[in-house]
Amino acid sequence: MPSIGDHAVIRTDLPLPGRREGKVRDIYDLPAQSGSGAALLLVASDRVSAFDVVMPTPIPSKGTVLTGVAMKWFGFIERRGLAR
Repeated sequence: MPSIGDHAVIRTDLPLPGRREGKVRDIYDLPAQSGSGAALLLVASDRVSAFDVVMPTPIPSKGTVLTGVAMKWFGFIERRGLAR
């Protein structure tokens, strides 16, 4: 994981189709793989939202921390066979 620094990810611009921007996440369409359906890529940014307003000052590495927490919980769910 990158160290917490002064750089904040406010916006992403990946070479993927269907980019949408939420308050704190950017969403992209992923091409369907053989044998599987369509999928989405959700990118957690460092933007901060409170009371449905995106604040002007991001928190550096916030997206990295949120992704790490999500990975831990997704692993927990997968190991216990709670979802596919």
